[in-house]
Amino acid sequence: PINGYAKGMYSTDGGLTWTSTTITGSGDWLCTCWSKERGIFVVMSGLEVAQEYDGINWTYVTAATAVNGYVEWVAVFGRFVSPKWSSVDAITWDAMTDAPVSYYGAGKDGSFSTSNNTFYQITTNGPSGTRLWSTTDGTTWVNVRAIETTSSINYYNHMAYSPSLDMLAIAGGKSLPEAGHILTSTDEFVTVATYSTGYNMT
Repeated sequence: PINGYAKGMYSTDGGLTWTSTTITGSGDWLCTCWSKERGIFVVMSGLEVAQEYDGINWTYVTAATAVNGYVEWVAVFGRFVSPKWSSVDAITWDAMTDAPVSYYGAGKDGSFSTSNNTFYQITTNGPSGTRLWSTTDGTTWVNVRAIETTSSINYYNHMAYSPSLDMLAIAGGKSLPEAGHILTSTDEFVTVATYSTGYNMT
């Protein structure tokens, strides 16, 4: 998807050339995921969902309510998981139990840990800091802990998991005090290592 436009891009030659395609909806598409098991791509915005089977033609799906931007396919759960909703087919969406509804920017990013079959997401509420959430079934969130609350470095946008290191990492945004910062942990951020790259990460 192209953020801010009702457009997507696809390539049939390994990424050398790209062709635009229209995605019906508001145009504020933020995230795309692929489900090998379902054979579909799903794209999500703050309010809408669309899916497609061939990378070109998209079918618009109206979500029950705001879905908050990102979506991931978690094969172990057999579900698409977003901050507030989850679905087995990207058509019918079920409300997640104990979803972080009070956090704006809820669900900035998420990642699956193969070591404990747990899907994690981070949420940010400005000066209130960044929090870690987890789910082991794709239907219920657990508010694990606050990651960063005491300093100005408390607005993180991205998360990744390394199976070889059994490590979670989160990275800061592009124009706030935390830009260029990376936090890593092997124990759900009970203990944290902090690094500064000096570069913006969008």
